Amino acid sequence: MHYDYKKITEDQSLNEAARKLGWDIASVLREHLLPSEYDLALAVVSYLLEKTQGTSFTYENICNNDIKIDQIIVNQFAMMVKPDEWKRIVERAENYNKSVFANLALTIENQEKGYAEFTPESLVRLSERILNCTKKDDVADVCCGSGAFVVDHIIQGSGAMITGFDISVQKIIMSKIRVELIGGKSEFVIGNVFETIPESGKKFDKIFSNYPFGLRLKMLDTGADYLDALFTGNPIFTKATSSDWIFNRLICDSLTKKGKAVAIITNGSTWNSIDTSTRRYFVENGLIESVIALPKNMFPYAGVATSLIVFSRGNKSIRLVDATNTYVPGRRVNTFSNENINAIIGALKEDNDISKQITLEELRDNDYSLHFGRYASLPVEIENGVKFESVIKRITRGAPCTAKELDEMSSEIPTNSQYLMLANIKDGMIDENLHYITGIDDKLKKYCLKNNNLILSKNGYPYKVAVVNMDGNKQILANGNLYIIELDEAKANPYYIKAFLDSEEGIAALKGITVGATIPNIGVEDLKSIIIPLPSLDEQERIAKKYQAARDEVFILRKRLEQAINRLQHCLDDDKEG
Repeated sequence: MHYDYKKITEDQSLNEAARKLGWDIASVLREHLLPSEYDLALAVVSYLLEKTQGTSFTYENICNNDIKIDQIIVNQFAMMVKPDEWKRIVERAENYNKSVFANLALTIENQEKGYAEFTPESLVRLSERILNCTKKDDVADVCCGSGAFVVDHIIQGSGAMITGFDISVQKIIMSKIRVELIGGKSEFVIGNVFETIPESGKKFDKIFSNYPFGLRLKMLDTGADYLDALFTGNPIFTKATSSDWIFNRLICDSLTKKGKAVAIITNGSTWNSIDTSTRRYFVENGLIESVIALPKNMFPYAGVATSLIVFSRGNKSIRLVDATNTYVPGRRVNTFSNENINAIIGALKEDNDISKQITLEELRDNDYSLHFGRYASLPVEIENGVKFESVIKRITRGAPCTAKELDEMSSEIPTNSQYLMLANIKDGMIDENLHYITGIDDKLKKYCLKNNNLILSKNGYPYKVAVVNMDGNKQILANGNLYIIELDEAKANPYYIKAFLDSEEGIAALKGITVGATIPNIGVEDLKSIIIPLPSLDEQERIAKKYQAARDEVFILRKRLEQAINRLQHCLDDDKEG
């Protein structure tokens, strides 16, 4: 029997009965199941109750699959439910009808803290509108999870065949159960998508993907030939590339020539420096059609900012849409109304306050950033915004030393005095190996650095930012191309301010005050006038600690890289000594 999804899930009396049934089933199974297993168990059990109610099928009949259902569901049932438990569940379920069982199986949302496995319905609906699937299309859901997109695709009634791919057996079971209850043309493939999709040899007309957020590449690299070929001798895709773009490459490689895909990408991947070359590849090859910045809190428990990215072929420009303020606020989760979705679809067609078509030239000039704020003609609204000057105690340029004066001060032997140049700021950190100088004249000491000073390059976009952290016995003289900023630490945490200036909003703020085409630079008064977000000191401290932890990880990785390069350069010497 197939059910009308909308009718059965929106019936409040059925919803209430299903919640009560869920508690009854969980009370039986919680003796040996983990809380994280409840959703899957409830889906399997409620599905089997729907299939067996009013029949003579016993626990043994189910385990022998006399009921003639998908064997993978039977196997899961046998692993999760014991004979005596099934008997008790059947007794408790006697007062419920099949519609309640179907409601429970269809409305279970399996979500884990930190990663939303279930794509929100309104986000699915927006993606469906963009893809506009027809019955002639071959459709895929890459990392289909527990089937939110697959189910909605069937509900929309395009009649197209849809294939769901996922590595999780448990999620595929959830998907199979839902599809079985509502009917529809679908199939599911279990396994690593980087193996199963290339091995299938299929190309799809439409693809949707809500792949996992923030995966480390080592979690993807399980020996799949596709990944091995992608990383071998390829400077564009490396182990440092954000996993978002690795999934995106697979998606684009799996599209037909006239195909279209929608994926959910983390915002950091749309503008960060580490993925610049990767974005260049997608942009220059015309693979990106549009990017829609999504509102905050669209995913329960997943605080990361996200965007929808639309892929197709032959794009000579990219439309960026800022939908961050287009939503219906909720207590825990924000959603899109039909009006919101219509507004976003309209913004995909023409320029307006939240939409702009960006040329290739503009993209090239902005490190291939796909963030709307980088190109907005109006200033981006910043929450809890204050003028930068309100947290600054003192700001000055570095020492105006000429090359000749610096040569005269230079020392070949280590001293307690060093000189900081722009080139000494790497990956947002001050290099340990600064130039030594014989000493610092009294008239230049006002240009010396103090701990927790913020350093910002004056010239040369993109600007470099660092926080001073040095031995108290040292004196470091800053170069004249650097701004030395002493912050009021009773108001602002230096590492928090650096984190902001390194963010897309911070980069956009600095770019907005940049003057000069040949040599881009920023002036002191303009710098003081930029708006920065200033939450409570506790919140700044929390963000600063996250930033420092990431910075420390980069420092360690850089040291390991230097050591590995050193070993490469001395392989022959080591062999001779051996």
